[in-house]
Amino acid sequence: MNKFMTTSKTTLIAVLTSLSLTACANGAANYTPIIDAPAGPQLQADLADCQSLAAQNSVFNDNTLATALVGAGVGALVGLSSGYDVDAEDALVGAAIGGAAGGGAGVFQGRSGQKDIVIRCMAGRGYKVLG
Repeated sequence: MNKFMTTSKTTLIAVLTSLSLTACANGAANYTPIIDAPAGPQLQADLADCQSLAAQNSVFNDNTLATALVGAGVGALVGLSSGYDVDAEDALVGAAIGGAAGGGAGVFQGRSGQKDIVIRCMAGRGYKVLG
């Protein structure tokens, strides 16, 4: 594989990874749970407070970094063992793909954590949260 082709693939992977992680990072703190109660005047204020609390728990945290690094390491090893004519570029592509997968998993866990914060916060304020 020529150097231009590998560099283009690596750049494309990096750009797509950045876009997908950014898209995944938004929205979980704004989760609106299903509440089994009539919408009273305090509901929206409590929901806004709980969503603000969830937003303080960033999806880009130490766990996200750790899973991205592990994914990059595994991807690099897979890239190095991927064929007959192996070089550092194969490891780089493998690391980019593995890092993207690991980082995506970390962001998913962070989003789940934000959603759980909203649910627990609303339940703690006396609402019957169905999901």
